[in-house]
Amino acid sequence: MQHREAVPLAPPSPPPKKVQPQPAPVPAKPVTEKVLVQAKAPAKVAAEPEQPVQTPEPDEVHDAAPKLSAEALQQQIAQLGERIRNSQQSTQESKIKFVHSISTHKYLAAQYVKDWEDKVERTGNLNYPEAARKKGASQTLTMDVGINADGSIYSMRIVKSSGNPALDDAAKRIVKMSAPFAALPDELLREVNVLVITRVWKFSDETGMTAR
Repeated sequence: MQHREAVPLAPPSPPPKKVQPQPAPVPAKPVTEKVLVQAKAPAKVAAEPEQPVQTPEPDEVHDAAPKLSAEALQQQIAQLGERIRNSQQSTQESKIKFVHSISTHKYLAAQYVKDWEDKVERTGNLNYPEAARKKGASQTLTMDVGINADGSIYSMRIVKSSGNPALDDAAKRIVKMSAPFAALPDELLREVNVLVITRVWKFSDETGMTAR
């Protein structure tokens, strides 16, 4: 029987090693260069030399003050007085009323006007103007007369002329000769400061002078 030589068997190959999965590489962060910007210092401006403050001498201060002459001072006082009078007048004018505008004290106003007419007519007939002494002449005019609270004359105004300036002036003189009139009643002063009376003046060689 022929013996065969034994053929050695190849050693078994080792089992394959398990490969562990490697983590994915992390990308490196880009390096940002920090650029430091150095602010430029402002250029130095040469300072101007300070001027010394000059203190005026007492004589200079006195001379700088405005000087008012006596005439300028009197003018300022006169202007102040005029403003005060204008202010008082504007306040007074707010209560100037014609007789027909009186509402609360009509009876008192009517009685006052009647007494005023009587006094003016007496004075006018005693001092009848030469301008009206013309035979057969009859001339009329219309005039407003303002009476202050104390009975003095506040104003006179020819509303409608007679056509004869001498006669118009004579009518104004009669009013002045008749003044002062009676003071306005206290009750009437609650409504007015100045009472304006409007009347038609008639000059006739037959009937004399009337103001109605």
